[in-house]
Amino acid sequence: MININNITIIGNLVANPEKRALPSGTVVCNFTVAHNESWKDSSGQKHERAHFFPVVCYAGLAEVCEEHLEKGQQVCVLGSLRQEKWEKDGQKHSRLVIKANEVQFGRKSQQSNQ
Repeated sequence: MININNITIIGNLVANPEKRALPSGTVVCNFTVAHNESWKDSSGQKHERAHFFPVVCYAGLAEVCEEHLEKGQQVCVLGSLRQEKWEKDGQKHSRLVIKANEVQFGRKSQQSNQ
C-alpha cells in the first residue's frame, strides 16, 4: 500500500509571516492561510465560512516567504500535513500544520498597494 500525504491550499495570508531561527540555526517561517468557502443551501440562501490553515516552512523557502509575502496576499501552498506536539505548563497540546514544500505567490491585496 502506498502512503500519500499531500495538500494544496490556495487562499490569502491572515497576517505577515513571522520568521525565527531554531537553536540549530535553521530558519523557520510561520504564516496562516485563510480559505473562504461559499455555498447555497436547499432554500437558495448563500452561506460563507472561512477555514484557517497554519503553514510552516524552513531554510531558503522560509527566507523567501518572509521577504516577499504580506498580509492579504494570495498564495498557493503545496506541502504535507504534520502534527506538532508540545507541552506547556503541564498541559499537552497538538495541532495540524502544513509543512510547505513550495509556495507560489499570487497577487497582493488592494490594501497593500495603497
